[in-house]
Amino acid sequence: QDRGVSRWDTCGAQACIEASGGVLCKLTSFIDGENAGDENSSYTYLQSNTNLDFGEGISNLTPYNCQPSVGLKRGDPVRLAKSVEEVKPYSNLCGLVALAREENTQDRMDAILEGIKKASNLSPPSYD
Repeated sequence: QDRGVSRWDTCGAQACIEASGGVLCKLTSFIDGENAGDENSSYTYLQSNTNLDFGEGISNLTPYNCQPSVGLKRGDPVRLAKSVEEVKPYSNLCGLVALAREENTQDRMDAILEGIKKASNLSPPSYD
């Protein structure tokens, strides 16, 4: 288990990718068929005391993405986050997809999405 990814880990990379014509978006949004360039497909960078991208029952809690009040420690059984109060405000909980400018076309995104869905059938994504 790594230490998880937070907004400050991805905001600089996202700015560079998007400045060069690419896109970085949430994997959950991409799988759900949202356009990778839509505002809702990106992580929310607004200041907040809660995780604005939280979805109940999507993400595994880890010692690195949960609030201290949850009391989760390394080696504890994995469970899904049930409420936004359990997770840190800026943890990326929905996975990531980064596409270079050349891949940022509808045909390429459709092909990549098809591949992700096939892989998901064999091994579903684990968001944490």
